[in-house]
Amino acid sequence: MSIEQLIWLGLFLLTFVTLISFIWVFAPYFPTRKGHLELIKKVAALKDGDTFYELGCGDARVSIALAKAYPKANIIGLEMAGPLFFYAWTKAKLSGCKNLKIKWKNIFWQSLKDADSVYVFGMTESLNKKLKEKFLAELRPSARIISYVFTMKQWPGETETFMGEISDKDETKITIYTL
Repeated sequence: MSIEQLIWLGLFLLTFVTLISFIWVFAPYFPTRKGHLELIKKVAALKDGDTFYELGCGDARVSIALAKAYPKANIIGLEMAGPLFFYAWTKAKLSGCKNLKIKWKNIFWQSLKDADSVYVFGMTESLNKKLKEKFLAELRPSARIISYVFTMKQWPGETETFMGEISDKDETKITIYTL
């Protein structure tokens, strides 16, 4: 096989793996707006030694911001889409944050039993079906779920919603769920 054929084969495989990985994701890639990072850092309120998971970390924007804001907390970003994982992993390494890990992993294969906080940007249908069941089965009673934009229906515990905190025209919701 020639070098050119190997390059084309590699590009085909990369494209194929990327497309296949997007079949299983529970939300489209939609980066958290930079203006909302300060609010997310505030509502996360992590303590020393806390473990924070970002489910579907995309470009790791939230994970990196929290790792910098809370250097004594353990921050774990999970991403399943290959190219996004590689991008997030590279950004995490370049950030220099020692308390940050980015894993190439399906969120449903990662136990959340040690989580103190979980951040998620998931479509309403995904949140209300698969993720809600996972949260109720795995999270301990004091764990918090921070949901960006979308909400879970009929949550059995406490719910607190932040909206319009960035500006009067900002209608983005950040909801915290606690068992």
